[in-house]
Amino acid sequence: MLSKYLLIPFVLGALVFFYIGWNVDSDYAIYMVPFVVGAAAVYMLSPQIDWWQYQRKPPELDARLRHILNTQMPFYQNLSVENKTKFRHRIALYLEANEFIPKGSENVPVDVRGIVAACAVQLTLGLKDYLMGKFEHIIVYPHPFPSPQHTERWHACELFEEDGVIMFSSEQLMAGFVKPARYFNIG
Repeated sequence: MLSKYLLIPFVLGALVFFYIGWNVDSDYAIYMVPFVVGAAAVYMLSPQIDWWQYQRKPPELDARLRHILNTQMPFYQNLSVENKTKFRHRIALYLEANEFIPKGSENVPVDVRGIVAACAVQLTLGLKDYLMGKFEHIIVYPHPFPSPQHTERWHACELFEEDGVIMFSSEQLMAGFVKPARYFNIG
């Protein structure tokens, strides 16, 4: 987000000197180079720039996710006000930092993404590194899925550390989250 705003002056400067170099005198075209190099640098560093901004001012959670936390997650309900804010910010950053890949559906629903993030942040709330950097790709199936290694058996969740992938069945994930006394929470 911030990186897009930083690109604007570089792009405008490059366009101005391109126009001047094209229409007035070609000697001015050389002044376009620093703007193009600056735009390329901002573009290449845009993930780091945006992450820096997200850490300073985390985005607010969706109202539906806040409602789920307030009604369905006893862990969150028992936190202090300060830790609730920290928990929500970490969920928002976790959602920004990880790639959610849908399998067998068009997209991963917001509530499923939020529950996966809430479960991960719950495990790492006391740690400084809460993003689980090894696992940046989260694959979500709508139902149990065959394992790539064991195709004859169906799984509800699976972990591939060497690929940095966590796989979930959203059906089992939601059942375990909503009714933890009846179902095992795989999150």
